[in-house]
Amino acid sequence: MGELDNNNTNYPHHTRQGGDLVKCFWCEENGINIKPEYHFKDGVHEWRIGITINNKYNRDPKVYEKKDIMEQIYKYSEYYFDKYCTNKNEMKVKAERITRSANRWRKTINSNKHE
Repeated sequence: MGELDNNNTNYPHHTRQGGDLVKCFWCEENGINIKPEYHFKDGVHEWRIGITINNKYNRDPKVYEKKDIMEQIYKYSEYYFDKYCTNKNEMKVKAERITRSANRWRKTINSNKHE
Protein backbone atom coordinates (compact mmCIF):
# COMPACT_ATOMS: atom_id res chain seq x y z
CA MET A 1 0.00 0.00 0.00
CA GLY A 2 1.38 3.40 -0.99
CA GLU A 3 2.09 6.19 1.44
CA LEU A 4 -0.55 8.85 1.86
CA ASP A 5 0.53 12.09 0.22
CA ASN A 6 -0.62 14.62 2.81
CA ASN A 7 -0.09 17.53 0.42
CA ASN A 8 -2.59 15.96 -1.97
CA THR A 9 -5.27 15.54 0.71
CA ASN A 10 -5.40 19.22 1.70
CA TYR A 11 -8.42 21.08 0.42
CA PRO A 12 -7.60 22.79 -2.91
CA HIS A 13 -7.05 26.54 -2.87
CA HIS A 14 -9.46 28.86 -4.63
CA THR A 15 -8.03 30.07 -7.91
CA ARG A 16 -10.54 32.92 -8.16
CA GLN A 17 -11.38 35.68 -5.73
CA GLY A 18 -13.71 38.59 -5.04
CA GLY A 19 -16.62 39.00 -7.41
CA ASP A 20 -15.50 35.99 -9.43
CA LEU A 21 -16.91 33.81 -6.64
CA VAL A 22 -20.44 35.26 -6.71
CA LYS A 23 -21.75 32.45 -8.91
CA CYS A 24 -20.39 29.89 -6.45
CA PHE A 25 -22.02 31.74 -3.55
CA TRP A 26 -25.29 31.98 -5.46
CA CYS A 27 -25.28 28.22 -6.02
CA GLU A 28 -24.70 27.53 -2.32
CA GLU A 29 -27.42 29.99 -1.28
CA ASN A 30 -29.85 28.26 -3.65
CA GLY A 31 -29.28 24.65 -2.60
CA ILE A 32 -26.73 23.72 -5.26
CA ASN A 33 -23.61 22.43 -3.55
CA ILE A 34 -20.58 21.70 -5.71
CA LYS A 35 -17.63 20.35 -3.76
CA PRO A 36 -14.25 18.75 -4.40
CA GLU A 37 -13.99 15.25 -2.97
CA TYR A 38 -10.78 13.44 -2.18
CA HIS A 39 -10.66 9.65 -2.55
CA PHE A 40 -7.77 7.31 -1.79
CA LYS A 41 -8.31 3.77 -2.96
CA ASP A 42 -5.86 0.98 -3.71
CA GLY A 43 -2.92 3.37 -3.43
CA VAL A 44 -4.41 5.87 -5.89
CA HIS A 45 -5.19 9.49 -5.07
CA GLU A 46 -8.26 10.84 -6.83
CA TRP A 47 -10.11 14.15 -6.83
CA ARG A 48 -13.70 14.12 -7.98
CA ILE A 49 -16.60 16.56 -7.87
CA GLY A 50 -19.79 15.94 -5.92
CA ILE A 51 -22.91 17.91 -6.82
CA THR A 52 -26.00 18.04 -4.63
CA ILE A 53 -29.15 19.74 -5.89
CA ASN A 54 -32.34 19.62 -3.80
CA ASN A 55 -30.82 16.86 -1.64
CA LYS A 56 -30.09 14.73 -4.73
CA TYR A 57 -26.42 13.79 -4.96
CA ASN A 58 -24.48 13.09 -8.14
CA ARG A 59 -20.77 12.66 -8.75
CA ASP A 60 -18.95 13.78 -11.86
CA PRO A 61 -17.46 10.53 -13.21
CA LYS A 62 -14.27 12.25 -14.27
CA VAL A 63 -11.16 12.19 -12.07
CA TYR A 64 -9.33 15.53 -11.79
CA GLU A 65 -5.86 16.60 -10.79
CA LYS A 66 -5.91 18.61 -7.58
CA LYS A 67 -4.48 21.62 -9.41
CA ASP A 68 -7.39 21.59 -11.91
CA ILE A 69 -10.40 20.73 -9.78
CA MET A 70 -11.35 24.23 -8.60
CA GLU A 71 -11.56 25.56 -12.15
CA GLN A 72 -13.98 22.75 -13.00
CA ILE A 73 -16.04 23.57 -9.91
CA TYR A 74 -16.24 27.19 -11.12
CA LYS A 75 -17.41 25.96 -14.53
CA TYR A 76 -20.16 23.90 -12.90
CA SER A 77 -21.15 26.93 -10.78
CA GLU A 78 -21.35 29.09 -13.89
CA TYR A 79 -23.44 26.46 -15.67
CA TYR A 80 -26.01 26.18 -12.84
CA PHE A 81 -26.03 29.94 -12.27
CA ASP A 82 -26.71 30.59 -15.96
CA LYS A 83 -29.39 27.89 -16.04
CA TYR A 84 -31.33 28.76 -12.86
CA CYS A 85 -30.56 32.32 -11.71
CA THR A 86 -33.43 34.68 -12.44
CA ASN A 87 -31.75 37.87 -11.15
CA LYS A 88 -28.51 37.90 -13.14
CA ASN A 89 -28.32 41.70 -13.38
CA GLU A 90 -28.57 42.07 -9.61
CA MET A 91 -25.88 39.43 -9.15
CA LYS A 92 -23.63 41.18 -11.70
CA VAL A 93 -23.87 44.40 -9.67
CA LYS A 94 -23.09 42.45 -6.49
CA ALA A 95 -20.04 40.87 -8.15
CA GLU A 96 -18.76 44.26 -9.28
CA ARG A 97 -19.23 45.70 -5.78
CA ILE A 98 -17.36 42.78 -4.20
CA THR A 99 -14.54 43.05 -6.74
CA ARG A 100 -14.10 46.78 -6.05
CA SER A 101 -14.10 46.16 -2.32
CA ALA A 102 -11.60 43.28 -2.62
CA ASN A 103 -9.30 45.44 -4.76
CA ARG A 104 -9.38 48.25 -2.18
CA TRP A 105 -8.63 45.74 0.58
CA ARG A 106 -5.68 44.26 -1.35
CA LYS A 107 -4.26 47.76 -1.96
CA THR A 108 -4.50 48.50 1.77
CA ILE A 109 -2.79 45.21 2.69
CA ASN A 110 -0.07 45.72 0.10
CA SER A 111 0.62 49.31 1.15
CA ASN A 112 0.91 48.20 4.80
CA LYS A 113 3.49 45.57 3.84
CA HIS A 114 5.76 48.25 2.35
CA GLU A 115 5.70 50.57 5.38
